[in-house]
Amino acid sequence: MPARLDGQTVAVIGTVLTVAVGIGAMILVTTAGIRTEIGSVRTEMRTEIESVRTEMRTQIGSVRTEVGNLRVEMNNMRRDLTAQIGALDDRVRGLEQAVTAIQISVEGLAERVRVVEEHTRQPLETAHVGEPPGG
Repeated sequence: MPARLDGQTVAVIGTVLTVAVGIGAMILVTTAGIRTEIGSVRTEMRTEIESVRTEMRTQIGSVRTEVGNLRVEMNNMRRDLTAQIGALDDRVRGLEQAVTAIQISVEGLAERVRVVEEHTRQPLETAHVGEPPGG
């Protein structure tokens, strides 16, 4: 053996190699433990994600059902309001006709009242007692 490799140097190199192998083994064991832990976390995450997906699908289905029900209700309300507006339109049209008839009557009545008032302001020409009026 060369002179540099005395017993003490070989012992130090052996110790360093033993410690390196020990550290390597610890790293391998720790890495394996970490991999196992990561695998279990991944499994949990997959389970949680599937649970959330299922819940979201259920909620989305519920919302779709509610929206469908609201559409039906809105269509019913729209139909009812259209019918009520149509009935109101018919009533307003009838009122317009009645008001027009009243206006025509009032215009004729005004003319008649004017004629009557003219006759009442004229002095009575035939004020005979015992005679019926107009004769």
